Amino acid sequence: MDEPIPGQLDDGQGPGRDLAQWERGLAQLLPLLQQQCSARRLVLDMGKPQVAYYSIAYKVWPHFRDGYYRYNSDGSRTLLRDPERQKVWESIHRSCPIPQDEWLHE
Repeated sequence: MDEPIPGQLDDGQGPGRDLAQWERGLAQLLPLLQQQCSARRLVLDMGKPQVAYYSIAYKVWPHFRDGYYRYNSDGSRTLLRDPERQKVWESIHRSCPIPQDEWLHE
């Protein structure tokens, strides 16, 4: 995944070049999700403003959270799947109560 570009919204949820930093971030995120598992964002739906809610565990793409990366000798990386880790993230996502979206018009 490329590094963020100044002035552009970065909503990527994948690891950058520092895989250890990615692992530390996921480790810090997991206990926080026990306190709050959803987030909200302002969106436009058919031109009308709306507050939309989503599961944070789902937003961290499963391809990046369900295993561990390792670097290969050619500089590429390989994801080593971990079924137990996948179960933890999927359980958080499935058990997260998501509030109904809210319209912001008069």
